[in-house]
Amino acid sequence: MIKAKLLIVDDEQVNLDLFSLRLNKMSYQVYSASSGIEALEILQSEAIDILITDFNMPGMNGYETIARAIKIDPTMQSIVVTGYGDIKTAIDVMGVGAFNYLQKPVNFQELDFTIQKGLEKRRLLQDVHNKQIQLEAYREQLEELVETRTRSLTETNQKLNREIEERKILEKSLREAKLLAENANKMKGAFLANMSHEIRTPMTSAIGLLNLVLDTELLPKQKAYLEMARISTVIMHNLLNDILDFSKIEAGKLVLESIPFDPRMVIKSVVDLQHFQAEEKKIRITCAIDETVPHAVVGDPNRLRQIVLNLVSNAIKFTQYGEVVIRCQRFDEENPDSIGLDGAGQMLHFSVQDSGIGIVQEKLGVIFEAFAQGDSSTTRQFGGVGLGLNICSKLVAMMQGRIWVVSEPNQGSTFHFICRLDAEQRAEVEKKGRGKANFPQHVPESVGEKSVTVLVVEDDQVNQWVIQEILEHEGYSVVNVSNGTAALQEIENRYFDLVLLDLQLPDMSGYEVVRKIREKESKRNLGEGQSLPIIALTGFAGDVEKQKCLHAGMNDFLAKPFNVNQLVLITLKYIRDISNKKTHSAEVVECKMPATPCFKGIIFDEKEALSRADKNHDVITCRIDDFLKRAVSTIDILRNSVESDFHSNRIEQEVQELKGMAVEIGAVNFADELFSLLMQLRNNKQFDISLIDKLSLEYDNFINDKSVGSWLG
Repeated sequence: MIKAKLLIVDDEQVNLDLFSLRLNKMSYQVYSASSGIEALEILQSEAIDILITDFNMPGMNGYETIARAIKIDPTMQSIVVTGYGDIKTAIDVMGVGAFNYLQKPVNFQELDFTIQKGLEKRRLLQDVHNKQIQLEAYREQLEELVETRTRSLTETNQKLNREIEERKILEKSLREAKLLAENANKMKGAFLANMSHEIRTPMTSAIGLLNLVLDTELLPKQKAYLEMARISTVIMHNLLNDILDFSKIEAGKLVLESIPFDPRMVIKSVVDLQHFQAEEKKIRITCAIDETVPHAVVGDPNRLRQIVLNLVSNAIKFTQYGEVVIRCQRFDEENPDSIGLDGAGQMLHFSVQDSGIGIVQEKLGVIFEAFAQGDSSTTRQFGGVGLGLNICSKLVAMMQGRIWVVSEPNQGSTFHFICRLDAEQRAEVEKKGRGKANFPQHVPESVGEKSVTVLVVEDDQVNQWVIQEILEHEGYSVVNVSNGTAALQEIENRYFDLVLLDLQLPDMSGYEVVRKIREKESKRNLGEGQSLPIIALTGFAGDVEKQKCLHAGMNDFLAKPFNVNQLVLITLKYIRDISNKKTHSAEVVECKMPATPCFKGIIFDEKEALSRADKNHDVITCRIDDFLKRAVSTIDILRNSVESDFHSNRIEQEVQELKGMAVEIGAVNFADELFSLLMQLRNNKQFDISLIDKLSLEYDNFINDKSVGSWLG
């Protein structure tokens, strides 16, 4: 199935061939043009989704090509690919309307990801355009109704019946408008849920991969770079949660829990979460909890933690030096009217004080509004979308409290909030706390005499690979399948201790899979505790989805993105008593995982070679023979040029010609390495000896490939 129509514009035919080859294999329909003029002619006749263009071309450059292409199709997205990496070029192309900017040599996985994001933006723009058309139609209809109503008001009392009729028509229109608004609200909820899933799925891969890499031996600079990338994913995760929480609150679907907890432990957990960020900025975090604060209250500890965490995170963000102080005390119930509260329950007063930049007086009144920040430069300097404080104010209101701030520019800020929490005996808190068994801190290598085997049902290959790496690192055996049918077949043929089940699968939903598993188990009359533990994995992170999973027969729920500890702990929760389980009647088959790595390039693309030779086997054999001779010669020339510190245009031409020969015979990996070398030559007129070593390695891989050997006899 064709994912999208792409137009590649490049004045070098070899680059067009290479891009077409790689993108065709990714299921894109690719058109190519060697100039801007030719590209515009194609755009006039074809509905192109994504334009991928070089920047520097003779005649019409990429800047002008994009500008004229947008006039043809305003929703079409453009990606600039060039070997020149200066920031001015990036600013120019983004200013004219390009969606993104990639530097050669291109990472085709990154290009595929960028194309997908461009397609998402194109679809959104098309949806917006369609909605605008509908809105204009509704506006015209409303104007007509208003005009009719205005005329009716000027008529005499004898036209009273007509007025009444028109009033009925207007009321009907209002009912229809209300229905449209309600439907739009439902569509917004569905859109946010889908966006949550689509964002959380790749975010799971990113967080998992970063955690895996950070757990390996790294150079200090590498570790610093990766840690910054990890922090960026956490920031994205927090922004996503803010948007979803805001949507739930607006829709009235957020429900507070009512469970016993100790407020001191909530504050302690916030300090534990934020002390690293504070230490990085040399900021001191201190706590002052009054002895009158009860050790046991009833409420929602997670939402209380969310409020305090947001205030402390903001305090650290907007403080360059000094300290952040968290205070908690009982509110004076003798004068509850001072803040508009009744005196029932345990009234606690929290405050977070910082020594940061402060807030100007005119902004204090809007600081808790949605999408509001203290200054227009705040987003640029500190990030965020202005939802955190608005969510805090709404959560405090749900706790029958109030939030406010006292601040002066350059004098720091103190955020206060008061909330009502019901009274609870401390013994009850401890009793309920003991009811939850602690998880073991490591995974046993085996249970009884059998290793623990986990079935991972996940259609996203990157997530599949990340989960496998995490579980195998903890000592599990892992079997991967990408659809529900394969999962049911595996469960029928072998024994598993645990199943991690994605809810969105290509052939059937996770709910359908678990229903079929439970139906088969009921026919086998399994005893209590003998059913297969199934944990749902999903990007739809919400209480409704969690309850739906549990009701469907799943044992637990893990929302994406999850970190390594969350995944390990939830699996440990369900493998502690595996030694007491009965095995299936079917024979246990040993699971052997494939030895091939998850990400592997193409050494020899035989189909491509046949296509370029019109399926003439003699031509291919001759081309491979010529390529092997030329490759040895070119590698020697490159090594000699490095040793003699001599670089010229002749070397660049040599690499260019060999790259063309590699593309012709389908030596894809070798062509990629030559492309990287060519880009470095063009940018710096020099290259690193390591690139020649990689080239030699790919040459050895090519001549040792069995398929190549069959052509050479």
